[in-house]
Amino acid sequence: MREKLGHAGAINEGISKAKGEYILILHDDLVLGDRDWISVMLETVKKDERIGIASSLFITPVKKLRSTVNKIFSYIYILGWHDKVPNLPIMEVLYSGLNNDLIRREVIEKVGLLDNSYKYGMHDIDFAERVRRAGYKIVLNPKVHVEHLLSYYQKSLKSHLVGDSGLHCDFYLFL
Repeated sequence: MREKLGHAGAINEGISKAKGEYILILHDDLVLGDRDWISVMLETVKKDERIGIASSLFITPVKKLRSTVNKIFSYIYILGWHDKVPNLPIMEVLYSGLNNDLIRREVIEKVGLLDNSYKYGMHDIDFAERVRRAGYKIVLNPKVHVEHLLSYYQKSLKSHLVGDSGLHCDFYLFL
């Protein structure tokens, strides 16, 4: 049986296999909300050589979270992104969740891969801090979005609390 790599380990493995100038991290439980998502994200990064990571708006539509349990286990529901927000500008942010991000390869070459020693997350915040200390910006482009479905992890976590059996399976797309 293959060893579970965890979030950071899976991303690191994908990065090590990717060949492009840009690394696209896209979780298995996301749906692109815009046909031109990839081209808009590329334009965002290419606008300024200091942009190291670009992320899009991460939405969990409330109408798709039918049960209270699903709402509880959707951290984006708790944070409040439920719809596209018209007319927001591209903005610099402190970190990204590393789930729908376009990263310049040169950033990874400069700051290294994600630290997989964190047991319960925090590798995204650690990575963002290293990226910003290296002089790069992390931006959010709210002109495009991804829709978050209830992830396998959340279903698995929910199953431990409500007695449903679930499998944990993460897939990432790297370009």
